[in-house]
Amino acid sequence: MPTKPKLPSRLSFNCYAVEGDFRTFAASVFEAVREAGLAEPVRWSTHGADGKADVARAVDALPRTPAEAGKSRSYIEFDLTAGFGGMVQYFPDNQGQPTARAGLQWTSTKVADREGDARKFQAGCVAICTALMGKFDVYSADLRPDSEGHCIPVVPLVNANSHIVVVTPGGVGQAYDEPDRFWAAGWSTVSESRGRRLLARDVEVLGGPEYLERIIDPQWAMARAAKPGRTRYDPPTVRAEEAKIFNRGDARLHAVGYSEAEQLLEYSCALERGQHVQGWEIYALLTIVKEGKSTEGWPVKTVRIVFLEKWMAEQEKRPLLDIGCHVWHYQDDGELREITE
Repeated sequence: MPTKPKLPSRLSFNCYAVEGDFRTFAASVFEAVREAGLAEPVRWSTHGADGKADVARAVDALPRTPAEAGKSRSYIEFDLTAGFGGMVQYFPDNQGQPTARAGLQWTSTKVADREGDARKFQAGCVAICTALMGKFDVYSADLRPDSEGHCIPVVPLVNANSHIVVVTPGGVGQAYDEPDRFWAAGWSTVSESRGRRLLARDVEVLGGPEYLERIIDPQWAMARAAKPGRTRYDPPTVRAEEAKIFNRGDARLHAVGYSEAEQLLEYSCALERGQHVQGWEIYALLTIVKEGKSTEGWPVKTVRIVFLEKWMAEQEKRPLLDIGCHVWHYQDDGELREITE
């Protein structure tokens, strides 16, 4: 009998739109929630009021313009059934423009069909985002399991391990040196409105090791394709059930030596087509660079990676340069050359 997937303790959805009419936005959110099959609110609260029914009455009291809202951040918080809940917020002046946010969460409960509820939530959030994009200028969205994905780089435009993202072709071109590699990183187009595209990946997977296994290689592909300094590399947190996926693959980097006088640690790398420096190797180098010492405890000011050929260095340079390593390669005449950008 196949084992059930280990469910995340929480799933979170966020959707942001440039919108001045908060009342209409909030009403549209509740309409989209109903149409997605996530039930009616069983409890709601706003600033100074709360109730257990008749959410329409609460929505009717929300501001329609930034002037009505003043400088306060209006909101309506609500609970649904089966662990579903959320909040709709209004920021009258968010960097010079009114912004509305729809946020939903599913929290694991002790009810019998947690997996079914989680799947309904993920599919429902994609439907909600699609509906809101059809009515408002939605510029950002994410749908994330709570904890998985802390051992992957945070690439431009994508909120960590999010299942979804809202982008424009122009925005992708501004964030990536190789935009085609972003589009090829496991995304499918769900909808398009106002020049923006809602992309999704592996929405049928409920987090955990299976989700990490599906996204880890595409995530590193996007990191290699990103523009300089646009990707964030946080120290990884690897769960026991994720360790095999995180640490897989033979090492591509080979220690050459250490110069005590220069406090320089050097590695060599030779790749075949289709091969890459492993993600776990990049995180190991990140630790050395941040701590300023090798695993042996030697002080390190410089980490140098020397590739056998130029194409290898060009292919692998971005994450290595981003974390503070120096990238070199042999030229056809046997001389060494450094790549700095």
